[in-house]
Amino acid sequence: QAQVDRAKVQSAEETRRAQKAADSDVLRRITQERQKLAAEALAKRLALAERIRAEIEADAQVRFLEDKARIEASYEADRIRMQREYEQQLGRIQNEYQRRLTASQMEAQRATEQLRALTKNDTALLVRSEIYQKIVRENSVLREDLSGSRRRLEDVSRDRENLMRETDKLRFELTNIQGRLGAVENEASRFRGAEVLIEPLRGGININTATLDELQLLPGVGIQEARNITWYRDNVGEFRTTDEITKVPGLDAVKAKTIRGFIKVR
Repeated sequence: QAQVDRAKVQSAEETRRAQKAADSDVLRRITQERQKLAAEALAKRLALAERIRAEIEADAQVRFLEDKARIEASYEADRIRMQREYEQQLGRIQNEYQRRLTASQMEAQRATEQLRALTKNDTALLVRSEIYQKIVRENSVLREDLSGSRRRLEDVSRDRENLMRETDKLRFELTNIQGRLGAVENEASRFRGAEVLIEPLRGGININTATLDELQLLPGVGIQEARNITWYRDNVGEFRTTDEITKVPGLDAVKAKTIRGFIKVR
């Protein structure tokens, strides 16, 4: 009986060891499965993060190009409008000054001629006291008129000086606008160094087929320069060499030298 009991105990112990080994194998497989699922989830998260990063970069590039085009278009419109207003106001000022100056000169000339004629007749009219007194009074009135004309001429001269000062103010405002343009161009050149703009320039931009947006990726080329390039190839003909870019209106030698390494013709 004792042997039977020991056998039963031994059998039960072996059964527990076998069950424990089976449980350990199941736990090991569960752990491996969890690790596999975790790796797959991590890979999916990484792929999603990479896709989101690419979308953010693409969206940032689009927003940058839109903001750049909007800023340059706004500046160009403001510059043209202020230039026209300045030219119109300067023309009005010059016309008004010329009109006033001509009128004052003609009035002074008439008064001088009348005074000269009266002075010439003074000697002949001395014998006639009454007539002479009348002429003297008229001469005095004419002298006063002449003095008034001279004062009016001085007023016109002061008006001219005021107009010239106003013209200088307009020129100063135009200089400030040009300074703001330089600041915008410097800001745009800083953004052009971003990684999002490097890739389209590596292969070179074909200036015979590029769109306005593609042309604006070139360093120092804004909306107006891009339009000048398209106008040149549409009206003069396609570019035969990259050196021909210097013939485009609005592109000076410095800008042409800067973009020559980023363009190609085909």
